[in-house]
Parts: sequence; C-alpha cells; structure tokens
Amino acid sequence: MHSSKIYLCETLPKRKNFSESCVILFDEKLQKLQSTLSFINQFQFKIALTGGEGTKSLDGFKDTIIKVHKLVGAYPKKNISIICLGGGSIGDLAGFVASVYKRGVNFIQIPTTWLSAIDSAHGGKNAINLLESKNQIGTVYLPSQIYLVKNILTKQPRKHEEAVMGEVLKMALLDKAIFKIIHSQAKINLWELLPSLIKAKTKYFKNDLFEKNQTRIKLNLGHSLGHAIELENNLPHGIAVGWGLVFALELSKKLNFINKKSKKAVESILNKHFLKNFSSQPQLNLRQLKKTLKFDKKNTNANALNFVLVKEPGNCVVQNIGFTHIEDTLRELKWV
Repeated sequence: MHSSKIYLCETLPKRKNFSESCVILFDEKLQKLQSTLSFINQFQFKIALTGGEGTKSLDGFKDTIIKVHKLVGAYPKKNISIICLGGGSIGDLAGFVASVYKRGVNFIQIPTTWLSAIDSAHGGKNAINLLESKNQIGTVYLPSQIYLVKNILTKQPRKHEEAVMGEVLKMALLDKAIFKIIHSQAKINLWELLPSLIKAKTKYFKNDLFEKNQTRIKLNLGHSLGHAIELENNLPHGIAVGWGLVFALELSKKLNFINKKSKKAVESILNKHFLKNFSSQPQLNLRQLKKTLKFDKKNTNANALNFVLVKEPGNCVVQNIGFTHIEDTLRELKWV
C-alpha cells in the first residue's frame, strides 16, 4: 500500500492540482469563510456535509455514496478522486466512501481542524459508527495526498487548540523527543510541532498498518476509556482522550508499571498543558461503561481488554487488563 505525500502549505492548493472528475466533500460551515468558499466553488462536483458523529452513520454513508455515484459514476475509476475538506468526522466518512466506491478510488485529505491535521488524517483509518458504537464499520485506506494549510489551521479559535491537546500529549507519551520539547515549553506552537507529531505517529503505523504486531495499537493510548468519556460526557474527542491519559497514568501507577520519577514528569505536562484548562472531571456510569467496552475493538473477552499503559515517556506497553482493575481505578479517581 502506498504512503501518503504530505504538503505543508501557506494557502489552499490550486484547482489545477486535481483531476477534472473529482468530488469535494466538505464541511458546510466552510461556506461561511471566503477563502474556503472560493476554493470549493472551483469544483464542479461538490457535496456539503454536516460535521460531527451524526454524519458517520449508515444513512450518512448511503446518502453520500449515492450522490458521489450520480456525479461521477460515468467516469473511469482511474480518473476519479474524492477530496475531503473538513475535520475528522467528515474525513472518516469521505475516506470510507473513497475506499469502497468502485473498489477504491483516489483519496485526498485537506484537514481543516487541528484534530484531523494532527491525528485522524494520517494512518488511513476510515470508519462509520454502528448504532451507539464508534467506528465499527471501516477500512484502512491511505490518502494519496494530505495538504496541511497554515492559514486555515492557525486561524482556529484558541479553544480548538486546547481541545486537541489530548492527542498532542498522547504522542508526547509515545515519543520521547516530543515529550522533551513539550516539557520545556510553557505554550505549545501546534504549527511548528505539527511535522514532528506526524513523523512520530507515522513510525507507529508504517510497518503495522493493520495492527498485526502490537505496534500500531499503542496509538490507542488514552482511547479505550476516552471513547467512553466522549460518549457519556458529550466532550470533544481530544478532551476525552486527555482524560483517558489521566486514567491510563493512574492505572499504570496502580499496576506498578511506572516509577515515581516518570509519573511525576508525565503529571507535569498533563497539569501544564491539559488539566489547567479542563478541571471538571468526567463522570461515568459503570453499567454503560461495561457495555461500551464490550464493543471496543481491543477487547479480548467480556471482562478484559488490551490496554495501553505508560512505563516512561517514549515507552508504552500493551497489557491485557481485567475490568476489575479498571473499575477500582475509576472509583479511586471518583469518576463513578
């Protein structure tokens, strides 16, 4: 499978960079911005979508792929491209459509949120939700090109930068070089850090695209519980993952995977770059949590799942953890 070509640009790419028979799937909110509206209007074939988890449904997939087929179905497969201009939810849907339409057409990502630019646009995971369970139907299908546009990403409100910090700190715990950079900074410049974040994530999936050898699964650090927190507390994904990291750290301590020195260092960056902005701790219903974790793709049986724990910055491990340990840690944190 090919790797994605990544372009860091000051402005949106030119229309001539793309084939005539391409469909742009975009977040409808982007029509309110002159720069993105001008870009969208250069395309003959375009589909407006509503961002958010509601778009990632069976109905959303059906409606979108029918529209794509009506627009470009008569063109040869080799000439068709699907471009995503939007955040993570639209990227998930667009990537899934591109991966299955005519058994796979060219896919291009232009992420417009920090979350998608840092995380979801990379690695080829595309999925839609099934009933109340996240990302149950999906594919692994890399985009051919990813355009990271400075004048779109850096103009996001400050709250969007804060909300993505969970994913940034996840990579810091997985990559010692990033940890050192973040540990020394009072404030993180996301645009400057972006290439390092992408490079670090790529190291985890490039030789384990389909999670066969326990390498890529480490990118799920903070996510097993994070997805449950996201669902039950109606939080943005990046904030929920941040709380998932807090939990993973406590569980790592409880099970003696992390020493006091490393725990103190990890607590330092969590306090400085996450907890100072989000002090309202999540609350979970144990019955609902068990139901959510039952459908987690990393579960091993009804009472355990593969959980990513922290030994030290840059050294995380995958362990089979029983639900009893998870419940006990939640009670100690007073999250249930």
